[in-house]
Amino acid sequence: MEKRGCQLLYLLVAVVSLLAPAYAQTGIPLPGAQSAQAMTSAPLPGTAAAEAGRPVGSYQALPLNSADAQAQIDELKQLITQGRPKELQERVLQLCDWLNDMAEAHYKLAATFAKADATRSAGDAERLAGRKFSQLKNQALLLKADLLIRQQRYPESLGPLVEVVVQEPRSATGEAAYRRLKEIGFSQEPEAKTAPSASATPAPLAHEAVQSEGQSADHVVSRPALKVPVTTRGPAAVAAPKAPAVWIKGTPFGSGSGVKH
Repeated sequence: MEKRGCQLLYLLVAVVSLLAPAYAQTGIPLPGAQSAQAMTSAPLPGTAAAEAGRPVGSYQALPLNSADAQAQIDELKQLITQGRPKELQERVLQLCDWLNDMAEAHYKLAATFAKADATRSAGDAERLAGRKFSQLKNQALLLKADLLIRQQRYPESLGPLVEVVVQEPRSATGEAAYRRLKEIGFSQEPEAKTAPSASATPAPLAHEAVQSEGQSADHVVSRPALKVPVTTRGPAAVAAPKAPAVWIKGTPFGSGSGVKH
């Protein structure tokens, strides 16, 4: 009985081996052939994005230094002027996040190196690099706001514009962001200051004559010069200046007849 079973098994294996080429020629899939074909025909990383029109390897193309970051920002500025805001939106957002991460990474290194005198110079260099990436991030935020403005999404553009102005109020990027805020109607032009009135009464001069209360203009007198005592230093004494020779009318201490010294 066992011998007959082995013979039937061998016969079945021979029939399958003979029918396999026929099934392959007629296109009928064999068991397991479909999964193997799917594995060998899987797309390479990035090819699906290329077929869909998206940038290939956009994460790998992110800049690692300030020069490459500035080049990408300039390129995006040119593409925005060509009227393709929706296609560039994802790329600009990714660049904004990346430049912010780069700035924070340099600032962390600067804080670490500043703890020791031997690495203080490296800390200064990292701090400058972090500041540069912060400025580049603000340029990217301005691009993000421009994309939103071109799509008439004005409320969404307020956040990046205000952030740029707060961080760089006097730079070219900050001034451009503030102009955008005025263009969309968020900020207003400052009012012009009015000039002072010309009818204002001028203050009296210090050398004008002083008129006593209750006196007429005839009793106005000039004040005499103070007497300076004669000094006795040196070989000769210095004479004090003389008072006026004639009073116009009265005395500086009250009315009366003119006194001549």
